[in-house]
Amino acid sequence: MKALDFWTPASTKPIGVERKVLCWVVWPECGWPQPPEAIIGWWKHGPACFAVNEIENANHIVTLWAEIPNPNS
Repeated sequence: MKALDFWTPASTKPIGVERKVLCWVVWPECGWPQPPEAIIGWWKHGPACFAVNEIENANHIVTLWAEIPNPNS
């Protein structure tokens, strides 16, 4: 499996219930530049948006996402 096969473009939204997902976040350039990073965030199906840290609607900074596998299944 190639590393990019793990990720789904943020333009393809998750389907189903609200849940934690891994988000690839590209921070806007303001102040100190911060490199892109993977952050555990939320998929919020009600407003159809990603959320990371304290940012409720983070669609503008999430470029890729991936499911977090359930270790119990």
